[in-house]
Amino acid sequence: MSEFQKSLLIIAIVVVVAVYAYGWWQQWRYRRSLNRIEAAPQAAAAPLDVAAEEDDVQREHFIADGGTPGTCTLLDERTDYIVSMTPKFPLSAQALARIWQRRFDFGKTLRACGCNVANGVWERIIPDSSTTYSEMKVGLQLVDRDGAISETRLADFRELMGEVGRKEDADMVLPLVDSAMERARELDAFCAEVDQM
Repeated sequence: MSEFQKSLLIIAIVVVVAVYAYGWWQQWRYRRSLNRIEAAPQAAAAPLDVAAEEDDVQREHFIADGGTPGTCTLLDERTDYIVSMTPKFPLSAQALARIWQRRFDFGKTLRACGCNVANGVWERIIPDSSTTYSEMKVGLQLVDRDGAISETRLADFRELMGEVGRKEDADMVLPLVDSAMERARELDAFCAEVDQM
């Protein structure tokens, strides 16, 4: 092997190691930011055990008000297609059973949060939870590393959420697919542009 070939081989190895290290560093940063985001709701949920022991009169009053002081921070209208569901009576996570069963059919991340009837705090909905919610929001991610969601899948999600809402006799806010697709395309183009830098 000549000196030139050896130097090219060493440069190639250094470049591969540098790319791998950079990818690992980005992944570490991303996980750290996710842990910070997830730690905040958990820290806020700890003192709420006392609030869960409220009497039934206060719970009924909260449900009758219909308003919630907080908001669902798990979902973002800029990056998610969010369907809001306000049932006439509190529902458990089981009301979304059909959504949980088909969550992988949509090809993007599906998240849900609900306003806990017991304490009025928005929290992540866990599929097997027995907690009841006075309002629910289900969000489907519009864009990820694989690109924008397809219009067909988004329309299927909207239709399925509409069916769930009708079954549970809930008031629904179902955003238009066209405006969501426009947002998805813009976001995908932006991400592609940033990735090229």
